[in-house]
Amino acid sequence: MPGKPDEFGVRYWLTVDAKNRYILNGFPYLGKDATRPPDKPLSEHVMLRLMESFFDKEKNVTTDSYFTSVSLANELKKRKTSFVGTLNRARWEEPSSVKHTRDPLHTTILLKSNGMVLTSYQGKVTEYVLVLSTLHTGVDIDQ
Repeated sequence: MPGKPDEFGVRYWLTVDAKNRYILNGFPYLGKDATRPPDKPLSEHVMLRLMESFFDKEKNVTTDSYFTSVSLANELKKRKTSFVGTLNRARWEEPSSVKHTRDPLHTTILLKSNGMVLTSYQGKVTEYVLVLSTLHTGVDIDQ
């Protein structure tokens, strides 16, 4: 990237305790990984590998849109780990009822399925945020 100070860099995948600002687990990205099953996305494989020491301890994981997927949320739920993450609206997993709805500002749509809650919040005319959660059973919005 022309704006970067160095031409080359190293990417690290990290698990961080947000409260204490402490790195709990991590490993460098070394390119193609022979241990990853071909049918599993890279983001899901990385997340499961980072969280393997925290399974069955009833912890919560919060991620950005790169790691968030319904299949990852289901996998973490099976391992007694709750999940909250923003969902990239370009992904195929977004329900069509959310894709085609463009209501006025501050619209919230709640979809509940299989112990997951998908919340859509539109704060600007052209932008909205999707949040997928297995931690919450519902959402309250304060105007």
